[in-house]
Amino acid sequence: MFAPRLRSRTGMGIMLFAVALSSTPNVTFADVVFQHVGNTLPSSEGWMDNDSEVQGDVIRGPVNDGGILAWFVNDNSTDLSSSLRYVQIPSSGVIGQGNTHGWRIRAIIRIVNHNDEPDYSVHVTYRTGQQTWGMMFGSEPDGDPIVRLGNSAHASTGIDLVLQGLGDGYHLYELVYDPSSQTADLFVDGVERVSNFAGYLELSSADLFQWGSASSFTAGHGRYALVELAVGPLNRPPVANCISRIVAAGAACSAPASVDGGSYDPDGDPITSIQTPPGPYSVGISLVELTVTDMDLASSQCQASVTVQDQTPPLISAAKSIPSSLWPPNGKMAPVTISATASDVCSSPVACRIIAVASNEPVSAQGDWLITGNLSLDLRVARRGDGNGRVYTITIECKDGAGNASTRQTTVSVPHNRGN
Repeated sequence: MFAPRLRSRTGMGIMLFAVALSSTPNVTFADVVFQHVGNTLPSSEGWMDNDSEVQGDVIRGPVNDGGILAWFVNDNSTDLSSSLRYVQIPSSGVIGQGNTHGWRIRAIIRIVNHNDEPDYSVHVTYRTGQQTWGMMFGSEPDGDPIVRLGNSAHASTGIDLVLQGLGDGYHLYELVYDPSSQTADLFVDGVERVSNFAGYLELSSADLFQWGSASSFTAGHGRYALVELAVGPLNRPPVANCISRIVAAGAACSAPASVDGGSYDPDGDPITSIQTPPGPYSVGISLVELTVTDMDLASSQCQASVTVQDQTPPLISAAKSIPSSLWPPNGKMAPVTISATASDVCSSPVACRIIAVASNEPVSAQGDWLITGNLSLDLRVARRGDGNGRVYTITIECKDGAGNASTRQTTVSVPHNRGN
């Protein structure tokens, strides 16, 4: 994500401001009032061609811009009276609906010229009475676009937003009006860039929505893939809340899980939820995206992780001592090996080792066993003369790759007599 730079225009000075970036609200509106799309002839869409160019120095037409269809307006004039605007007149009902329930201007525009001061040569403007909401466009020497909230005549109160690193491609600009605050927020490519823009006053009181090139001393070349005015009532998108989950794996070494942590729709509409990928999830950590959508197809997303843990210990199917009986009871140490068969479905391999040795008889002071390897040990071939024989109990532990462990015991005897 590229950081913007704001230039507050106060005389010749430039002031820099930090701007908080946040995701755009995926707001849908009840009515699209005016719209231009692609390289369609604007007059066929209902736009009035307000042409006051001088000597044909403002040209226009359809363009296929690398696969993006657009309508271009190229103002080569430095004559203030030269312009080419496409205009629609909103009704009082549309204006009232927007003022009460909100409105949104959307424009997908490319600024062709580099090092172009933003002014009315490339612009989109909505005016109701003397209250005006304008976006004017220009570019830095390297082609990075500039958006001016304000107008040329009121540059001292306007704000220039320099979109560093975006280049001269097509970008989506959205100005969304909130009637509760009577201000608008600017979003560029889905990211909030400026909050609480209050518009500005103009002497003219004509209601209109227009785009193209209006009166300007400077040249400008804009390509318009979309220009749109929509009014409320607005549909607020659902709120996606995610929570990471830790679940135990099932027999297939996977598990279902929901990362929905309480998603809801602020308008009370029913919502549908889709997780990508959908699950079940394999042992390990999976990144999951939750998309919640309301009945008007407004949606929002969030992400969380699903951790599936193998919590099932391995199965020890067999364990035996080799040899299982020691003779003669001469008090010497004798080697013994433990043979173990263990398996695990989810977290192979399985490793086994001796973890404990015990005797049913008291042990000697010098010790009667010594563990010499994971599954090997030395045992003292001894037993009490007045007893029934010595039995060594050897406990083994088998652990899988997830750390789950099982234990099993096997025995080695030193019988009292050779035959028993």
